[in-house]
Amino acid sequence: MASINNNKSWINTAFYCFNNYLEIFFLTETESQHSLNVVENDSVAVSIFDTNQNWGPGKLKGLQVFGICKKAHGIQLLEGIRLYVMRYPNVAKWLLKPEDLMNGLLGSWVYVVIPSKIKILHEELFGEENYLSLTIDKHK
Repeated sequence: MASINNNKSWINTAFYCFNNYLEIFFLTETESQHSLNVVENDSVAVSIFDTNQNWGPGKLKGLQVFGICKKAHGIQLLEGIRLYVMRYPNVAKWLLKPEDLMNGLLGSWVYVVIPSKIKILHEELFGEENYLSLTIDKHK
């Protein structure tokens, strides 16, 4: 995920999960640079791809996601925790309730990326170096 602070870009790697609305959840320390960045400027870009895929014409797959990022709260926080534990079951030993985020995971929190645009690269379906671009309606 790329974020911005004082007109300087920053990038981080994160384990993530997602919901049916294509929102991306990740768990990270609240004092990390990318967390501090989204407090000041919530604009982010995310790149998702399988690093094990075979490189070659007609084979590439991946996503580029553009949107905003914020700390998850309320129902969105609970959904993020549920999805994250489903995808990464070992996290459950530290996360028994939302309050455990601050107490048990060294000041971490669940953040959510809310996409406004997604570019899909799937060369088998769309042809070599062709992207399908989607604009996301924020109304659920």
